[in-house]
Amino acid sequence: MFIVFEGPDGCGKDTQLDLIEETLSLEEIKHFRLRDPGTTPIAEKIRYVLLNSEDRSQATEFMLFMAARTDLYDRHVKEQDGLILSGRWSLSTFVYQCLLGGISWNLFRAISEELHPRVPDILFYFDLDVDTAWERISKRPDQFTYFEKKGKDYIEQLINGYRKAISVSNVPEDLNKKEEAGCGIAPKPVKFAKTIIQLDAKKTIEELNKEILEILRKSILQ
Repeated sequence: MFIVFEGPDGCGKDTQLDLIEETLSLEEIKHFRLRDPGTTPIAEKIRYVLLNSEDRSQATEFMLFMAARTDLYDRHVKEQDGLILSGRWSLSTFVYQCLLGGISWNLFRAISEELHPRVPDILFYFDLDVDTAWERISKRPDQFTYFEKKGKDYIEQLINGYRKAISVSNVPEDLNKKEEAGCGIAPKPVKFAKTIIQLDAKKTIEELNKEILEILRKSILQ
């Protein structure tokens, strides 16, 4: 089973991943944890560039993310058995690079379907208002990434983008008009996961952990 934790910076998904991984280890349930981009040696190097370098075009940024995911997918997702937990996956790329960055969703979909066809079984989306997200992010200013340095307005756009992406079954019509890639592919839905579960990220750490564990126990921990 392939499970992904998604949401804007400051939503607490990494904290919940830590807690879930701790529970799995205590219950001796085999699992493999990923972070996207990252995990593999090549993808970690790409991650460093993406989070620290400011001199790149939107197209370069997009292709670097896809290259890192391809290496990660081939090594740890494509034929991996058992339980996989990942911090971020394709939904983040769609929001950051397509909705906000202007990359053609046709190009995104074509690469995803060709190189990363396995779809997550469950996607936990951590929904959070911008004020709370920015308050949390601002507590670690010395650790700001390239994206967080864009400021509160950018984080608000991200949150709105996530909400838009998971609220529709098809890619929004205004994106269909963007054909920078020239792929010639007829518009159709982008499937981010078989099941998407939205969580209120303003809840306490304990409340969220309990909610996630209850969901997971019904599907994988029984």
